[in-house]
Amino acid sequence: ATVNTSSATSLGVTIDASTLGGAAPVCVVVVTNPDGASFRYSAISFKEPSQNLNAFRYGSSMLEARRGLALLAGRPTATSRYLYAVGGDDGTATNVKTSVEAVPIDPFGAMGSFAAQRNDLASAWDGAQTTSLPRAFAGAARIGRFLYLVGGDDAAGPTSTLLRAQILDPLAGPEIVDLDAALGDSTTGMGPGLYLYRVSALFPTTDPSNPGGESLAGELFNVELPDVPELLVITLGWAPVTGASGYRVYRTPLPDQTADDLELMAELSGNASTTFFDDDTAAPDPTTTPMPHGSLGVWHVVPGATLATPRAATAPLAVASGTAGQHYLYAVGGRTGVGTVTGSGEVATVTIAGDQSQTVSAWRPLTASLNPARAEVVALSIVPGDTPVAGANTFLFFACGRRTVTTITNVTEAAALGANGDIAAFTGVQAPNPARVGAAGARARSRGGDH
Repeated sequence: ATVNTSSATSLGVTIDASTLGGAAPVCVVVVTNPDGASFRYSAISFKEPSQNLNAFRYGSSMLEARRGLALLAGRPTATSRYLYAVGGDDGTATNVKTSVEAVPIDPFGAMGSFAAQRNDLASAWDGAQTTSLPRAFAGAARIGRFLYLVGGDDAAGPTSTLLRAQILDPLAGPEIVDLDAALGDSTTGMGPGLYLYRVSALFPTTDPSNPGGESLAGELFNVELPDVPELLVITLGWAPVTGASGYRVYRTPLPDQTADDLELMAELSGNASTTFFDDDTAAPDPTTTPMPHGSLGVWHVVPGATLATPRAATAPLAVASGTAGQHYLYAVGGRTGVGTVTGSGEVATVTIAGDQSQTVSAWRPLTASLNPARAEVVALSIVPGDTPVAGANTFLFFACGRRTVTTITNVTEAAALGANGDIAAFTGVQAPNPARVGAAGARARSRGGDH
């Protein structure tokens, strides 16, 4: 590629697509500095001139069959991506799931294998206790590092709670920065070989982002010990993590094992407990190991953010407000009971702090309502930069849906984002044919930028 412009944060390049081959190739971008340092970015795709999609193909199978699940994409880092499948039911409204599973997606969009998340809806925090909060047909949205579930069915009917979980940051774990070694007494201490350590932080139930949860463990710390008759005892130290109420220390129980063999060696209480004395007398716990990359924090009820109207199969949408660090979260339409639907909507303001924690305001009613009232609606947004037609405006689209148990509609309505996130009026726009319900939707920008 030819670099046309460059700055400290961006590159403008020209790519000769004729050299790539294939009808719609996907490529990984590698940027190399003059000193040889390089970074591999996520893939970019080249669409066919007709803007047609490539053929759909099967991906990895989930661990469980699910209906009415929440499916969300998230990034633990700038270069890693996961899909999270949350809750749902087994096809009957009374058997609602609490399990959560996730699958990594490589830079070319290929799926790995699904794995169960340790933090699922069976061990959610409701503000007072750990409890089971099964959900199906919940509205789902991601804002920053948080996955949100809006309402949803719990087997007893629609709920009004807002649940969320944090995508844990692999760079936020405690880093071991100090090591001291001393001679043992020839009976107590560590023998020769390579030992691996990692430390994670524990958080109190008052933590707003991960209540009662655990961070990902910090970077692997290697300790190579010589063979001495007295044996060796070591002391590790790390910097305290803001807000932590304790720490877990993981170690390979035997010398010369791998990072996959790490087991819990100690759990320390208190934010200031940032040292670990290891004389090899602690018994490891093989049932407790570091949480893997892509893990979520504890699911929890967001305080002060209860929906005014219990809803299931609502149309969720998260859009930037235009103010830095602020988003609007919507719940529009939905099922309010057996055989009853609503066209009303609510909006809440989500504010992202400098430490990436998030606060959610109380929900506010929208001025306008969907007409007709319906559930299982596809919701999309068009934001500035998606198309020149939008200009500096943000538009919200709500397509199709279920009016009754047996009646679906193809009515599609659009609205401009108003002050404080309000929707003053919906306008009917071109509708898809045929009508659909429970469909998935996505926006795409054409080569000309006008689709």
